[in-house]
Amino acid sequence: MRGAPSYFCSPTDDDPVTLVETMDGTQGLLLELIQTGSAIRRAGKKYRLRNADQSFNPKYYQGFRQHMVQILAGLPSVIESSRGPPSGEGWIDAKLDFTKDRLS
Repeated sequence: MRGAPSYFCSPTDDDPVTLVETMDGTQGLLLELIQTGSAIRRAGKKYRLRNADQSFNPKYYQGFRQHMVQILAGLPSVIESSRGPPSGEGWIDAKLDFTKDRLS
């Protein structure tokens, strides 16, 4: 089997396979396995994303969309109340008041 990678050589070949050749062959096989695994994962990800896009129906998510709009509408007040470095217990009280207001 001359010319074939060392990992295809059988123990009955005329030339003995050296340790370096065996290590190179093993490294080649591992590289091929890694590349195959990556290709399988990429294909699976594409399939799942395509399925999710095809089965998505926006009318089932109107409640979630309204909830997110409410959160984003309150976001500027969160940003303004958290400007500057937090200092003292007054900052903590202000955050707790804000959280209580949001929950009620």
